[in-house]
Amino acid sequence: MEKLEFTVKEGTETIEVLTGAAQKRPEPLKVLIDGLINAPYAYLQKRHAIIEHWKCHLIVDESEGVLKLVIDENNNYQDVISGALKENPDYTKFGINTGFQRTCFELAHFIKMNRFFFANKDVAMQLVSKLKSLKATIKKEIEASDDDRGNTRMLHDQVLDSNIPDSFDICVPLFKGQKPQTIKVEINIQSDNLACSLISPDAQDLINEVKKEMIDKQLELIKALVPGLAILEV
Repeated sequence: MEKLEFTVKEGTETIEVLTGAAQKRPEPLKVLIDGLINAPYAYLQKRHAIIEHWKCHLIVDESEGVLKLVIDENNNYQDVISGALKENPDYTKFGINTGFQRTCFELAHFIKMNRFFFANKDVAMQLVSKLKSLKATIKKEIEASDDDRGNTRMLHDQVLDSNIPDSFDICVPLFKGQKPQTIKVEINIQSDNLACSLISPDAQDLINEVKKEMIDKQLELIKALVPGLAILEV
């Protein structure tokens, strides 16, 4: 049998020796969780009594709406629990404030299939009808002049008059796990090809407000649960 020599640190109680065909001891598994914004707090609720708080920290990225909890920060097998404000797919598919364009017929079909999110379904179907039978008048006025001295002037004035309403209301959650909110959506129409895009200053304001409100709420809960936790903003 091969002779083995060990250097044992003071306080060591157990030594495990694997030889020959013995199965290697498995490496510890990291806990990597990518959840909603409340994930770090939900984790701490169940673990705060058994983890060493002074070896943990929470990273806060308010602009991105992300919280990242690192457990046992000096360990190669540290646990990381991330929580983020994730845009609700029901809101995302509208393409609001993204510049995404649809033809009038495409927008009509989309609204018809998503009338559930309208505050008033009758309004949705009326909008569908108007989009399918678009009546638009484009008035153009062009003025040009050239004095043969290198001075030119070009004026282009265009007015689009259509039967499509300027805006409508939808009721949809902006983020996953949040309650639906009513927002006003405006229809922008391109003058050259009558393509439609959706914009909503109200939605953008609400996104910023909800993001700050939800992060502040989570930080308040975490600080109350684990007062000594290091919280770092980036």
